[in-house]
Amino acid sequence: MPLNLKTLVNMQRARLWLTGLVVGLLLLVSAGIRAHDTPVVSLTLTEIDAGRYSLSWSPDDIDAALHVAFPGHCELQAQVLACGSQGLMGKLTVDGLGKRYAAVVVRVPAQPGERDPRIYTLTAAQQDIMLAPAAGNTLRHTAAVYLPLGIEHIVLGVDHLLFVLGLLMLTRGPADLVKTITAFTLAHSVSLAAAVFSWITVNEALVNALIALSIAVLAVEVVHRQRGRLGWSQRAPWLVAFGFGLLHGLGFAGGLVSLGLDQHTLVRALLFFNLGVEAGQLLFVGLVLGMVASYRSLGVILSDRICTGAIYGVGAIASYWFVARVAMMFSG
Repeated sequence: MPLNLKTLVNMQRARLWLTGLVVGLLLLVSAGIRAHDTPVVSLTLTEIDAGRYSLSWSPDDIDAALHVAFPGHCELQAQVLACGSQGLMGKLTVDGLGKRYAAVVVRVPAQPGERDPRIYTLTAAQQDIMLAPAAGNTLRHTAAVYLPLGIEHIVLGVDHLLFVLGLLMLTRGPADLVKTITAFTLAHSVSLAAAVFSWITVNEALVNALIALSIAVLAVEVVHRQRGRLGWSQRAPWLVAFGFGLLHGLGFAGGLVSLGLDQHTLVRALLFFNLGVEAGQLLFVGLVLGMVASYRSLGVILSDRICTGAIYGVGAIASYWFVARVAMMFSG
């Protein structure tokens, strides 16, 4: 029996969805094993005598692609920066950020007459800074650095995005959605602050493994909803979002804990970093809802089998991440 045009179109559409789903799942598997690392390195410039500074990198095996351009009057000689009578002042630029390393924290220890050290943060979005006595991250510079860093952290945090996607699939209606996303935001903001200010100490590897487990649990709850088994998670998705949101906030903290900022700068950095995370999260939610709305406006109806297959894929990936991350914990 010959196939009509409508059948051929539906078959082609199914193939495209299936191909996209398989490719997407393979990419997620490879991208999410090590969670969402945001490697940060530090450069300490310590004055050893008048106008001369020793350079100390941490870690000391910095990628050769990371290049620092010091102020024009300074000359680098065998890990000693000679700046003469002008001292360590002027424009400092770091090239190569955004590849292996997300940020560089430049520290200049306090000198006689200075109360606090000078601490600057540079990222791919903000690659230069003006060095000046008794100066550090200004409010404007902090916003320019940490807003993009927060957005990058959530966008590259595939596991966080999959969890948010699961929350969207678990909610029913706009009111449920608002309460659930708000609960997730409040929870991870609280735990993020607690970790950054060292009110609690966490094992990052363990947290990342548990984040993967939370996605698998959420996938199971979504499947239960699709099958009509209404439980506590369907009745109060905001409670699930808040509980697991505390865990995800500890995962977000990895992008800030390693910066070693002073207390004053850290408060502002936390504020703008968290705003960046929220902006990225809302952007993702808007993108998903926009895609759903566009499909409906075009009259495209997604098969239940496709939706079920997708959530099974998410659950399988999360389970694999969990096992892989636990194995990495014990393998060192």
